[in-house]
Amino acid sequence: MYFLRFFKTQKELILYALYASFYVSLVKIGIFNFKLKGAKMLKKFVTLIMGITLGVFFVGCGSSPKDVAVSFMEDAYKGNGDKLIKYVYIPKKEEIGGKELAEGKLKAAAQRAKETAQEAGGLKNIEVVSEEIKEKSAHIELRVHFKNGNHKVENVRLVNDDGKWKIRL
Repeated sequence: MYFLRFFKTQKELILYALYASFYVSLVKIGIFNFKLKGAKMLKKFVTLIMGITLGVFFVGCGSSPKDVAVSFMEDAYKGNGDKLIKYVYIPKKEEIGGKELAEGKLKAAAQRAKETAQEAGGLKNIEVVSEEIKEKSAHIELRVHFKNGNHKVENVRLVNDDGKWKIRL
């Protein structure tokens, strides 16, 4: 995987691959050939639009540190304690008993966060205030807005674990 060193992130690699495949698709289906008439042109145009839509979808699926932090906070303030464990980094040496302990703590924290959000009229949105990304770690500052107009600042620390960003508790 020598060529991966030229790209800063996996998302950037995917984006360049999408550009290349888009260009090849344009040339291959002959979208520049205006001699095509009727159904053939329509079929090629629909194929092009579907390809672009799928490409944008897959590029948007990349997990950046801020995406993980926002998703984690959304699930926490909605009370989805069962979903939180998938975002959390658990070191290999602590995996045996640490996962169950972390799940229990996360469920309790999600319940408290849900109560906080309900007291404030519900969760409105989550805004990324700042992000500091290093090679193996990241720090994201979020502002959680509630429907009653109040907000709360949350600091999230992340670690890059085998190419996936995880919350460090």
